[in-house]
Amino acid sequence: MPRKLIGENSVTYFSVAAPMTKLSTIPHHQLSITCGFCKHHTLLEVVNLIAVVEGDTTAHEVRQRARCHNCGVKGNNTYQIVYTGNSDIAMDGAANTKIDGEV
Repeated sequence: MPRKLIGENSVTYFSVAAPMTKLSTIPHHQLSITCGFCKHHTLLEVVNLIAVVEGDTTAHEVRQRARCHNCGVKGNNTYQIVYTGNSDIAMDGAANTKIDGEV
């Protein structure tokens, strides 16, 4: 539905659309895509997608073109953008401090 923006001497109408995330803005991420039919799940590295499609392609466009490897359904899916950069920093606190039963 168009919204009204009121300026000093004019009224401008503009459409509100869902934001479209371009792949070029999220190279250190993954797309998590889940099939809406069989619930098969896959993770796609965005940097690899950019090498195949243009960086101006949106995550939504990739979702629409994605075909499930399990059942073959195309476009019936959901997606999430997952940040994967700096995972080595996140894992620093996951080190196991007990070795061979020592405290």
